[in-house]
Amino acid sequence: MNDARFIGANLTNAKLTGARLDDAKWIDGMICKEGSIGECKK
Repeated sequence: MNDARFIGANLTNAKLTGARLDDAKWIDGMICKEGSIGECKK
């Protein structure tokens, strides 16, 4: 899920365990830092 775009997404009940979220654009528009696994590190 690297570089995914989640802006406006409803992630309620989403299971992101183990998902790589490096450079993903999070629901609040922030870019997840490198090393974001299972959660967006800002």
